[in-house]
Amino acid sequence: MPFHYEFISGYPIVVQTYAGKFDLAVLTDGFNIVTAQMRDMRGVVYMVIDVLKAETTFADMNAVLKQGDHLGERLPHLTDLRLLIVGTNELAKFYVNAARQKQFGGEQIPLFANVEDAITAAKSAYERHGQTSDAPVTM
Repeated sequence: MPFHYEFISGYPIVVQTYAGKFDLAVLTDGFNIVTAQMRDMRGVVYMVIDVLKAETTFADMNAVLKQGDHLGERLPHLTDLRLLIVGTNELAKFYVNAARQKQFGGEQIPLFANVEDAITAAKSAYERHGQTSDAPVTM
């Protein structure tokens, strides 16, 4: 699977990196692997999803939008799962713009051009707000 993940030491931040084919099955497989490692985490968790090198189709992206929200239901112990997307491709832009629409959750997901900036933003949000669920992530 074209998937890699790492937890950032000292922070409730996990970085998922996808390369190559990206669809709902790949996202689900990656999410299952990561969430198995997150069982002991509580409160706010920042999930950086890097799709800089991912490739997808419009149909696959629609499936991710429609079903991706349900993946978070597997982590009922988390107060809040904060997504940060990394990508300059159409996939990333499409997802972030669509997620703002009410039918896809009305979420404001920040978009970054590189992983380092996304991690820095997540660290800053955590340092400013700790584990409170009102911690905005800003670019």
